[in-house]
Amino acid sequence: MAGTIFIPPMNPLRFYDSTKTPNYTTRFPHPDNVSIGTKWQSGVYPAKYVRESIINEAITFQARLESVIDKGITVYKETAGVFASVTSLVASNITPTGWTGLNVYNWTYTPTSEGLYYFAFNEGSLISDNIQVTDQTKLKQQLVKIEYSNSINDYDMVFVDGSTEVYNGVVYLSGGLRINGGKQELSTFESDRGVTTKLRATNTYGDLLVITELHGSYRKMIMDIFSCDSLTINGVGYQTPEPSEVEPVEGSDVCNVSVGVLETNLNYYNTF
Repeated sequence: MAGTIFIPPMNPLRFYDSTKTPNYTTRFPHPDNVSIGTKWQSGVYPAKYVRESIINEAITFQARLESVIDKGITVYKETAGVFASVTSLVASNITPTGWTGLNVYNWTYTPTSEGLYYFAFNEGSLISDNIQVTDQTKLKQQLVKIEYSNSINDYDMVFVDGSTEVYNGVVYLSGGLRINGGKQELSTFESDRGVTTKLRATNTYGDLLVITELHGSYRKMIMDIFSCDSLTINGVGYQTPEPSEVEPVEGSDVCNVSVGVLETNLNYYNTF
């Protein structure tokens, strides 16, 4: 009996069953069973859309495995129009202490050269969407680096084993931060002679994070990430005090996502 692999949507890469590509005759293709490299909706050709990352930046993802014998993953890279295996990844067991019957593993790969990559489980037929790795000096569009973790294990992800962090996710997305104003809260005391004394001043700094041209199949990923209680955007700590908004791009299968964020590190020093 073949094993079962459970892939959390929050992973920076989406995996799909390569044996279940649509035939367009007997069923409508389900987004969880088809690569974004297949034109399964009208409008934008998903073949032109790939995930993105940077040279020397680790790509890390996790999965829960049941009765899977070969837990390895093979990394493929395109050379002269043909994909060939470049290395094999060994699974690292991050199952929290005390969990029984649930086996969770993660894999990490750090590309050292530019190119188009994808990942494939050695057992079964799951493969990932393509990911374009680029030297950051050659980027044609602005990317936002989002790091995320959570204080408890949730959203089908393992983040901690007791008080020890075992997983910290990283994803690169096209978009940017826009100044979204700030807020100042003051507390004062007025004496019986009308003298006002300032007791407290609290400043908060808000920005608007805008993610552009995100493929629709990654809506789950970004909304789950924004649900985490620890977020770092371009090296700065933020929280999301309000829900994210997903705006489909008319006539395509991509969307724009925006969410208001507040800085969490409110010291008064600029650190260089």
